[in-house]
Amino acid sequence: PLSDPLTMQKSTQPHAATPEVLILGPAVLDPKTRRFFVHRAPLALTPKEFDLIAFLMRAPEQCHTRDEMLHAVWGIDYDTGTNILDVHIYALRRKLRPHGIAHLIQTVRGVGYRLVSP
Repeated sequence: PLSDPLTMQKSTQPHAATPEVLILGPAVLDPKTRRFFVHRAPLALTPKEFDLIAFLMRAPEQCHTRDEMLHAVWGIDYDTGTNILDVHIYALRRKLRPHGIAHLIQTVRGVGYRLVSP
């Protein structure tokens, strides 16, 4: 049987072998199983959408630069002028909108993005 990620608690001790479940309001991300839930319902994400939301959930409220996000999620060391980040942020917001939490991903004009607490 699968463990319910909503009953798991975020570990206070880092443990390399067991990635911790991340919770932000109604959003729950389980890096180990690569599953994402909103209001206890699974939400299908592409691999890059999952990596992007995981990156944001690991440091909520922190403003992340475009370069930082491109490097962490795509392995790109500098902004090549691509809009790949914007496209994926748009797709995430579109998937989160029916659940009423698209606003959690905020644009920081001229800098990048941040994930805010509900």
